[in-house]
Amino acid sequence: MTFLIYFFALGFFLEEFGVSLTGYLASGSIAALAISFGSQGLVQDMVIGLTLIFSDAMDVGDMVEIVGLAIVIGRVEEIGLRFTKVLNFHNQQVFIPNRTIANVSRFPHGGIYVYAGVQIPSDLAPEKAVQIVESLAQGMWRQFDGIILSEPVVGGVERPPKAGWAFIRVHFTVWPGQGDLIETTFREQTVNAMKPFNAAYAGWQVPVTYRAMNVARPLIPVESR
Repeated sequence: MTFLIYFFALGFFLEEFGVSLTGYLASGSIAALAISFGSQGLVQDMVIGLTLIFSDAMDVGDMVEIVGLAIVIGRVEEIGLRFTKVLNFHNQQVFIPNRTIANVSRFPHGGIYVYAGVQIPSDLAPEKAVQIVESLAQGMWRQFDGIILSEPVVGGVERPPKAGWAFIRVHFTVWPGQGDLIETTFREQTVNAMKPFNAAYAGWQVPVTYRAMNVARPLIPVESR
């Protein structure tokens, strides 16, 4: 309203000096039209930014995958009225215009769950196997703490029904898209650690799986089965 009052006051003032009020208003209309077209992106950014905030689609600190002009995976640092700021795996701050956000996928646990099932050689005592696997998992966490997001959880010895073998399940939470670390490095370290007890021990005896679950499967204590 203040802008309109000053706009018309200026028009009447210029009219006193011979400036056509009609031409002045026409010029103002053209300028307003140009500004409205130029600010469309700004308005879209603001509307979508408010929608993201109030719809709880994501929040600061969430690990998300944002699909827009490109796919961005990272941790949300800020949701603004123009841009959403995300910190990606390479520690880059990515500023995403809100109007380009088409889809948001939230990782509810701050990462993805990766499970490694370590088959126990028949010549190795289960308690000793748990110690070895715990040592390997802890070493991986300390070495790759930028990828493995929380301390690994090593379960007890599980014995599938009617199976003549047992295994240990290790639960990792890793940065999205970085599960290869468990499939390669952890598997290789585990195979090397088990070969002294079984020379034929191979990578297939350490299967790696991914689970999209809201609640992790309870880990079973040693020798509970």
